[in-house]
Amino acid sequence: MNNDNSVLSRGDVRRNNHRRRLREIVAPGRAIVAIDLAEQVQEVVVCDHDNVVLARRTKKSTRAWELGPTLVWARRRARSAGFDDVVVGCEPTGHRWRVIAELCDGLGVEVVCVQPLLVHRERERDDLTQDRSDARDAVLIASLVAQLRCYVPERATATWARLRHLGARRDGLIVSAGGCRQQLADLLGCGWPAVLDTAADPTESATWQAALTVVCDRVEGGDLAGLRTGWRRDRYAHAVRRAVTDRGGQRVCWRIAYAVWDALADASGVPSQRHGALERVGLVLADLDHARTELVDVETRMVGVLDELDLTDLVTSIDGLSAVGAAAILAETGDLDRFPSARSVVKH
Repeated sequence: MNNDNSVLSRGDVRRNNHRRRLREIVAPGRAIVAIDLAEQVQEVVVCDHDNVVLARRTKKSTRAWELGPTLVWARRRARSAGFDDVVVGCEPTGHRWRVIAELCDGLGVEVVCVQPLLVHRERERDDLTQDRSDARDAVLIASLVAQLRCYVPERATATWARLRHLGARRDGLIVSAGGCRQQLADLLGCGWPAVLDTAADPTESATWQAALTVVCDRVEGGDLAGLRTGWRRDRYAHAVRRAVTDRGGQRVCWRIAYAVWDALADASGVPSQRHGALERVGLVLADLDHARTELVDVETRMVGVLDELDLTDLVTSIDGLSAVGAAAILAETGDLDRFPSARSVVKH
């Protein structure tokens, strides 16, 4: 058995390679151009590796994509101070860091990013306060870059970038659909609580939602009992069947459908809230249907991107993983080739 403690683990090797790569980018011969990115005001500083500010420029009424001349100016100031070139550091603020990366690509300049949480902690460590300003934060970003407490951002291809955007759209639709379900429970809990007991998980039941849509379309003034009295049961059943079909369903759960019919006779709830609540329930159901339709569309697009990447057959060979599920995972991770190990993906 080899007990030599000098043997490096695979983690040590990967960490050393990562640090070596960062040191090649943040080389001693390169000054650090740190940018505190914002919507209208951009704070740019040129620093050496001891965090000494060599030059500063505040660009007001300037957006990120207008910083090309400023980067040229920063490079010129760094060279006049004896540096060979520069490396640009910034926080991954919204889309703006991508704009900076694109500008730097045109100039042949390397870019690294610093996590905003590290900037926050560095602010505290710097003088034990949480006071912030753009001018100060730019210097703190430069300090973190000099310490190699930064990372090389992902530079996605157009296909991978499209998958990430579709994944973000999918996440938003899932949140929207979940919010609609929560609203349904809240509104009905006040205006018509009896209908919530007609199914084990009502907001997930297609029949329940179809029956509720039928009721909300026909009830007037919140008069549930009057609706039941003036409406034949067979006509209600026909309307529910049609609503289920319109939603893409194939089968009606009549136990739930008739339970909703029986709940029309229950007058529990706050009468003054019932009319407005049921009107709003109808609108929320329409929002939920829209979110579901959009979700199907965006998931179809995501699987199409997997086909473009020639990954569909590979990911679906994994037991229990669908093409949509794999696409959602890859939308978050990006191209797996950029990770040195499987554990790196988990940590990401």
